[in-house]
Amino acid sequence: MDYSLGYGFKQNWVAGIGGYMHKQITTDEQNNVKLPDNKGQAFAIGPSIKYDNGKGIFVMAKWQKEMNVENRPEGHAYWIKALLPF
Repeated sequence: MDYSLGYGFKQNWVAGIGGYMHKQITTDEQNNVKLPDNKGQAFAIGPSIKYDNGKGIFVMAKWQKEMNVENRPEGHAYWIKALLPF
């Protein structure tokens, strides 16, 4: 599940906070054998900023720190997203 909350502080600019929650609900299997105690989970949160020129072009950058991680690698996520219509 992803979440975000933003505030438009200037024309075309939005700053906010966002992240995701991941919780594995099925058990992993290897060679038809269920592996015990392997369900992964994580929670991430961090800041974001978005620029929208009002003509269909926008750029967003965000950083998310993972925490409460179980049974998977823990780290930071860095995202840059751009929408350019053609």
